[in-house]
Amino acid sequence: TMTSLRFRKFAEEGEISMENFEIRTEPLPQIDDEEVLLRNLYISCDPTHRIYASGKDNYLPACQLGDKMISFVLGEVIESKHADYPVGVCVISWGSWETHTVASDETIMQTLDPASPAPLEAYGAMLNPVIGLTAWAGVRRVLQVRPGDRVCVSGAAG
Repeated sequence: TMTSLRFRKFAEEGEISMENFEIRTEPLPQIDDEEVLLRNLYISCDPTHRIYASGKDNYLPACQLGDKMISFVLGEVIESKHADYPVGVCVISWGSWETHTVASDETIMQTLDPASPAPLEAYGAMLNPVIGLTAWAGVRRVLQVRPGDRVCVSGAAG
């Protein structure tokens, strides 16, 4: 079985709490050809989740009641019907706040190098490339930083 958090009610303002979610235990999903089943080891929790929890349209379509909270996940392949992702490999993928995710070429962003000496925790910043992309666009396109300028970028600021 697997566990997921699904929207029970939206929080248009203020803090998000467990009152906004229902914890569900459900059967593990079946995978199709060219898909893998991940056991999620790390799940991102980012400032953008506040927007998703509002139930309003944003740069993605609005979440519906009963939907899972979407996020980036770092997971280990535990079942595979995809030649590029054998059992045991770890990947970063789109997923949800859930213990297991079905992933494919459309959702997998990166395969982690098993020969890397870095622990999996080191990939935490990579779980949300959007924060890094936003910082890059701000520095390069908005601020137009030049050599000699001093800049502090905080991905935690939301």
